[in-house]
Amino acid sequence: MSSGSIVDQRATLVALFVLALQAPGSSQDPALFRVVPGQRFGAVTATVSHADLVRLFGAANVHLGRVRCAEATCNEPGTAVRVPGCPDTLEVFWFDTVALRRPATVTAALRLGQYGDSSLHGCWRTQQGLGIGTTLRNLEVLNQRPFQLDPLGEWDQAGGVGPWLGGRLGGLLQPASAPWIGLRVDFLSSGTLSPSEFEQISKPQRDSLRSDEPLVRRLNPRVVQFWMTFDREP
Repeated sequence: MSSGSIVDQRATLVALFVLALQAPGSSQDPALFRVVPGQRFGAVTATVSHADLVRLFGAANVHLGRVRCAEATCNEPGTAVRVPGCPDTLEVFWFDTVALRRPATVTAALRLGQYGDSSLHGCWRTQQGLGIGTTLRNLEVLNQRPFQLDPLGEWDQAGGVGPWLGGRLGGLLQPASAPWIGLRVDFLSSGTLSPSEFEQISKPQRDSLRSDEPLVRRLNPRVVQFWMTFDREP
């Protein structure tokens, strides 16, 4: 690798880290928004409860409601956290849907109407700056190689990121015996692609994509959904 490439990659990583420090909602404790893969999604750990989130974020920012998952396969009591200044909403599914404790899955996501807005960067981010708004090209830098993703288009799994094809983010975000991180990139905004070009990288024409394909890189989609799955009850 050339010295110029190394400098460019370091500059990108520094920029991502600075972006994380400047995330909206910074008037609150930054630890509430710091994602540590395998350990915590901001304030959400394996033992947190709805009541804990009310105490940490304030009653005005934490709401009871129904949370849904892909293809409407679930519709359960859950918790939404909406912090002023944060474009991303946090939603929590609970193992205990009566007492609202022990999270099963926590997701930070943009609303569909926010897709395509390159100015939006989420509050919940890793130390490396990975979160809502991170581009495909920056994911490649962090992964240190290309990776695989699901085809684009209007279907529930569109834009899902992974596997990481042996890259650095595979071990960081998906540890074998701890809560793992998932990502989804913008699957609706076609950017500068023509309809026929967008169709080439969409379902049902394709079963999977690589991040280094010319049309995918040209689209350079951004992360719009970012989640942690707690596979087992503590």
